[in-house]
Amino acid sequence: MILDMHVHTAASDDSTATIEGYIELILAYRHLGHAFDGFVLTEHRKFTPGLNLQRYWDDHGILVLQGVEMDTSQGHLLVFGVNDRLLESVDVTKRLHNGRQIIPELTRLGAVAAPSHPFRESIFGQIMQKDITEIAGLQIIEAYNGQNTRGQNEQAAAVAASHELRSLGGSDAHYL
Repeated sequence: MILDMHVHTAASDDSTATIEGYIELILAYRHLGHAFDGFVLTEHRKFTPGLNLQRYWDDHGILVLQGVEMDTSQGHLLVFGVNDRLLESVDVTKRLHNGRQIIPELTRLGAVAAPSHPFRESIFGQIMQKDITEIAGLQIIEAYNGQNTRGQNEQAAAVAASHELRSLGGSDAHYL
C-alpha cells in the first residue's frame, strides 16, 4: 500500500488544498497507471474528531486517514493513531511541547510519533546526529519529505539507516 503520510488542507492555516482535490489528483495518477492508495491528513496543531473519512474509501477506493503535525521545541512531529485518550491527555494545539520527552507519552497513549522534516526547520536532525538517546522513545522518522532538498532527505535517510529507525515519506503538500 502506498500512502502519502504528510498532507495539509485548508484546515491548516497555511494551506488551500482540499480532501476532494487530493482525491481527484490520486484518481488522475491512477489513470496514468501509478499505484497510489491514499494519504494521511496531518494538519498543523489540529485534529478533528468525527470526520467521515470512510466515504472516500467507499466511493473511490482511496484510503484517507487522519493524524496531526504537532509542534515541539525541537521541531515538528507527525502523530498517527490519535485517539480519545490522547486528546484528553495532550493538548495537540500547544506550540512548544518538549520534543525530547513527548514521544514516549504519545506511545503510551497508543500513538506513533515521527519527527517530520528533521533537517529542515527542525533541530531533531542535529540531536539525532549528536546523541540520539536525547530523544526518548524514538523509533521512526520522516526520511523523505517532498518539500525538502535532496540533501535534507539524504541526511534523514542516513540517520534512519545508521540508527535502525523506521522511516516514512510524505509530500508535505499544502497546495494542489
